[in-house]
Amino acid sequence: MHKLFLMLIACALVFSACSLREKAEPVIPSGDSVVVNGASIRPGEAKFFEYKFRGKEIRFIVGRTDTGAFVTAFDACATCYVYKKGYRAEPGCVVCNECGSRFRLGEMEKGLGNCVPIALPHTAQGDKVTVNLGDLQAGYKYF
Repeated sequence: MHKLFLMLIACALVFSACSLREKAEPVIPSGDSVVVNGASIRPGEAKFFEYKFRGKEIRFIVGRTDTGAFVTAFDACATCYVYKKGYRAEPGCVVCNECGSRFRLGEMEKGLGNCVPIALPHTAQGDKVTVNLGDLQAGYKYF
C-alpha cells in the first residue's frame, strides 16, 4: 500500500511538471524562414511557438519588451534543457520550469548563474518577426 501511494505521488509530480509547459502555436516555414506575426504580442508579454523538424518539436519564445522591441529565444535553458521543461510566461518575464530562474524579457540573454535562455537570432520589421530555419534547426539538440 505504501509503494502504491509513493507511485501515485510520483505520477502526480510528473504530470504537474508537464502542465507548466506553455501551449505553443505551430509555425509553418516560408522559404528558408518562419515568420511570426507579433501584432498580438503586447509589451511585457511572451508567446510560445513550435517548428516540427525531424520528428521533434523545436520550441521557441517570441516576447515583446516594455519598450515594444521583440526578443526571441529557444524554449530551453542552457543548463536545464536536459529536463525538457522549458519556460513559462509571466508578466514581463519568462521563468525556467526546472530551476525557477526569472528573466525579464529585455534581459533574457544575460542569464543568472548557469541558467540562461538559449539565444535565437531574429529580425523584426514592423510586427513581423522572422527566424531563419537554419537557426531553428541548430537548436534540435535541445529538444
